Amino acid sequence: MARILLVDDDPDIAVIVKAALSRLGHHVRHAADGLNGAQIAREWDPALVLLDVGLPGQSGFDTCVQIRRESDNRDLLIVMLTAHSDVPSKLRGFDAGADDYLVKPIEVSELTTRVTRLLDKQGAYTQTIQQRRRDAIREIVATIAHEINNPLTVALGTLDVVVEYEQISPAVSLHLVTCRDELLRIADVVQRLHAVDDRVVPYIGDDQMIDLWHEPSDTQR
Repeated sequence: MARILLVDDDPDIAVIVKAALSRLGHHVRHAADGLNGAQIAREWDPALVLLDVGLPGQSGFDTCVQIRRESDNRDLLIVMLTAHSDVPSKLRGFDAGADDYLVKPIEVSELTTRVTRLLDKQGAYTQTIQQRRRDAIREIVATIAHEINNPLTVALGTLDVVVEYEQISPAVSLHLVTCRDELLRIADVVQRLHAVDDRVVPYIGDDQMIDLWHEPSDTQR
């Protein structure tokens, strides 16, 4: 189930929303103002934020902008809660980064239905993006492996023949063996590329690279 953050200064609404969403199995946290809500969103990384427009201090619109700016979660969903159903208010919310609107007073059935639909849609979209990424990786890998394998096979075969020449000195033979070992390492990398998964590890700075050396567990195989 999902992490859901409710940002609303009405304690009665907080009780109702938390009870309704907790019954669905979601983990719900509550903040009574925008600044605390933005801090919880930053530290807790919820999947969905229910955000009241009329908050004390920083408005819900400004809080929405702050949460979007500070969150690394591109799939984060934000639903604005408002007593205003007018078009300008909705447009302002969408411009601030909201994904949907719920008009107060909130009907519990509408709340749970809307939240469930949004989270289901988010999950399906995330799976689609992940599958597209895996497909793209495999296409690139197949191309690289094909282009490397042919010259690599020729180079290894040639080295196997040359190493056996009686005319070459032991020192040269040793260098050729070292060269063959390094080519075999490349062959091993190419082989691992065929089984590559969408799993990355830190590389340099903020950059990452595909983890070729990860051994999948029995449950993943």
